[in-house]
Amino acid sequence: MNSQGYVRIVGRAITWFCYNTTTGEDVPFRLPIDLKGTPFTFSDTMNKFTAIGCDAMAMIQGSGPHNYTGGCVSFCATRDSVINGSCSGVGCCQAPVPRGLQSLKLNFSSIRTMTGSKKDTSGTCSKAFIVDKDWFKFSTEDLVPNDNDDNRPVVLEWSIGNQTCEEVQRRKPPDYACVDEHSWCYNSGNGIGYRCNCSQGYTGNPYVPGGCGDIDECNDPRMNNCVWRCINKEGDFDCICPPGSSGDGRKQGSGCRKVALLEIGLGKLFPAAIKLIS
Repeated sequence: MNSQGYVRIVGRAITWFCYNTTTGEDVPFRLPIDLKGTPFTFSDTMNKFTAIGCDAMAMIQGSGPHNYTGGCVSFCATRDSVINGSCSGVGCCQAPVPRGLQSLKLNFSSIRTMTGSKKDTSGTCSKAFIVDKDWFKFSTEDLVPNDNDDNRPVVLEWSIGNQTCEEVQRRKPPDYACVDEHSWCYNSGNGIGYRCNCSQGYTGNPYVPGGCGDIDECNDPRMNNCVWRCINKEGDFDCICPPGSSGDGRKQGSGCRKVALLEIGLGKLFPAAIKLIS
């Protein structure tokens, strides 16, 4: 789990139908998933609803802030016609996960049964699951039972309560979570509750008093963009130019420019200098 609101889990979040070539029957497995009563939702930005099979119209029915129904269709004439890595409807299809999803049921319909075609007896399986979109790479091996069925990662989002920052800050309840003086509240991207973060220039744990500490930008090469000298200060830093130059001292700013001095003598009795700064 991290302070940005994500946790990655591994488990059997899957529904499948596999044809048994010995008995001639479909062997079903369903695993309803319910996160209600917890601070977690399925991440809509980091997961994909995925269906695999040569005869699968997969449906996802879920609830969160709103009820949701969606799905996709996966079909193939034979297993040999499926291309590894492709999930565009031939052996594999994908659909978005709705925002705020907490509970879901996955179901199948047979395309061949609906069209009156011959039933698929090749021994392949129809599977449906939610999976981390960056982890999943489709393979023809997914068309049969394999070890990945129990080990697909799913990304969950967590948040605090069911109120927005505006609502909770207006009430200031005793359990308000952003307790560090250098923290701020932001609304959860999944539509439920809020989260906390350390203010700019600070890092750490915003959920405990004193949890956000000052970042020493001068000692971090990724943040220190000073041309000459960096001076750290609470929650920020300054860039200083060397003597005889001016500017903001930053590499992405005006930098440091040398000051050109031009001295013009005005006589022995009244020596003076006019300094022109370029």
